[in-house]
Amino acid sequence: MSRPMRYLLPVLAVALGWAAAAGAADTPLIHVDACRVYAEANPKTAVDCTAAAAKLCDGQPACEVPIGRNLAAQAREDAKVDLAYSCGKAHGEAGPNDLDDHAAVTLACALTN
Repeated sequence: MSRPMRYLLPVLAVALGWAAAAGAADTPLIHVDACRVYAEANPKTAVDCTAAAAKLCDGQPACEVPIGRNLAAQAREDAKVDLAYSCGKAHGEAGPNDLDDHAAVTLACALTN
């Protein structure tokens, strides 16, 4: 390898690393604003599942949230799940969806911008 190339390659690698880091900083990440599980017949008895959903998704560009009893073990079978999230200034919603141990919703910042 020629001498100029030995010096150019490390400089190029550093420059590419800076460019990748700058691009990653511009990508909005998910923040779960609210999650609730509620019976359709009585929405006032909602269970807050924000912490459980945030544990799965906060700080990710996209994620899947299982919408079953993992969010509220005591929920009725006919319950609904409603999620609200933000990606920077943009906001997204997922739901209301039926509570289902075999289902998940996808939250993605690319879908909100």
